[in-house]
Amino acid sequence: MKNQKDKAGNDEIVFDGNDWNGPTFFYIGNDGSTHPLNAYRPKEYEYRSQQEYPYSYSPFIVWGNDRNCECVYTDRLFQWDHKLTNDLLKKHFGSENQYFNCKRPELVEKFLQERLNLPKLKLVTIVEWCHMGNGYPLWSLHYTK
Repeated sequence: MKNQKDKAGNDEIVFDGNDWNGPTFFYIGNDGSTHPLNAYRPKEYEYRSQQEYPYSYSPFIVWGNDRNCECVYTDRLFQWDHKLTNDLLKKHFGSENQYFNCKRPELVEKFLQERLNLPKLKLVTIVEWCHMGNGYPLWSLHYTK
């Protein structure tokens, strides 16, 4: 993590992906690029914060920084096999809590390895989304095999 100035001369913090002291909030631009929330935003991108739009906010990266991989959405894990997913949540996290923004990435990786039956899976990014149909959060877990 380092401090630098954005294009307008304001202070901003840039996360390099090596430190993780909780959520690292980025927004995803229309071109797929990622930017810290307090960094310059292209005019054509309408960033929607959780505070201003609690039921239709923009996706942001909770952990990681690589998007060149495969991903699975957490709501689909439950849809495919609710019982297995809940059993594995209890095993790896101690509860059936379905919120992935507060889970340690190394435990999410172990959970996902077992859930998808991919023992060599490497978790690279966790992105939080707002489900536009119901306003609840969901996460995409990006990984390599």
